[in-house]
Amino acid sequence: MEREIFQLSDLYSKLSEEWSEEHWFRGQTQEYPGPLWPSQDRSCFSSVDCITITDDSRVRRTGHRFHLRTCFLDWTVFENEARYLEALKRSQIKLFIIQQIRNALGYALGEAFAQQVGLRSEGLDVTRDAKVALFFACFEWTGRGYTLKRKFDQPSVVYRWIVQQQNWSFEDLNRYDFYSCPNLVPVQDVLKCFSSHEPDVDSEGSIDDYRSAIRWGLEFDLDEIRGKRPYHLIRFRDADIANSRIERQHAGLLFPDVVPGTDFLRRHSVTSSQVAKEIGQGMFVEDLSQNATCEKFLLKADDIRKEEGILPRDPREIFPDHDFLFFVLRGWVKSLVQNPYGTLPVFFGEGVPSEVPWDELMQVLLSDDAESRYFV
Repeated sequence: MEREIFQLSDLYSKLSEEWSEEHWFRGQTQEYPGPLWPSQDRSCFSSVDCITITDDSRVRRTGHRFHLRTCFLDWTVFENEARYLEALKRSQIKLFIIQQIRNALGYALGEAFAQQVGLRSEGLDVTRDAKVALFFACFEWTGRGYTLKRKFDQPSVVYRWIVQQQNWSFEDLNRYDFYSCPNLVPVQDVLKCFSSHEPDVDSEGSIDDYRSAIRWGLEFDLDEIRGKRPYHLIRFRDADIANSRIERQHAGLLFPDVVPGTDFLRRHSVTSSQVAKEIGQGMFVEDLSQNATCEKFLLKADDIRKEEGILPRDPREIFPDHDFLFFVLRGWVKSLVQNPYGTLPVFFGEGVPSEVPWDELMQVLLSDDAESRYFV
């Protein structure tokens, strides 16, 4: 059955007329093959077949169609084994850093901030604003900025989900971890929890106070701080929040449902020992495009130049030149490198630590995610 392809103005009218507070959107310049997954999952192997799981092994009980995600990068995209191993090490270094940020800030807040500064997230970028989704459906990233989509042989796509959200507080940020976090984190609302009406509040200083309170560094004790993070110490100026990418993009993170491989094996028999090992080391991750609430709209983007007032004409309208989040998050990684050798103990393979020199760590962080330099 041939699917309808909308013109920009028609799709915008439809999304606007049907808009609800429970609607969340995502725009892409094309519909990519494979499952619709967050950035942290996309580079890993996934099963070709999508399976249905509806039992209570699901962590969030929101999904029903899953692909198996293994723990390894897709080696088929690399020229040779050396390039693959180099990319694997870089990926593990970044994952280690993200895990430390989650430890420091808590799962939901750590995911939200890491995504905004160029590190990968377990949540999918979504927006409550249809115009923002349409922008990402019509503009593509070139490595230096966003430009109008050049190839129109494939239609763009806009996804829409219906998600019931809740109010967020410091108590909620302290309560949730990977297993208990709801499937939606409305990052725009979460950021406002830290809003201060005082125009001269020292945002960077408040981050330093928070780091000191949790004893961030070699003395940090996750068990001691878990559930008791002093979020009240962090304060952001209203004006800075209003000018942030999170606010301008009305940002949220949509988390797929997951089934740990070990939980799956406890409920289902697998005859092949090799397959059982692969499942046990991996995780089934929901294809968000097959969520029961997801609708998909195809868009013919070649008429964008004829339309006025629908999309931002300048990407800087939703990508501010100076986002305060990049500055208040400085120093997190460097604070970990406090041993006499200037190295960071990153755990590879079977939990064996490898001392990564600070210079090498910097190269990894600055290589392809330039904004993540603000974590160092």
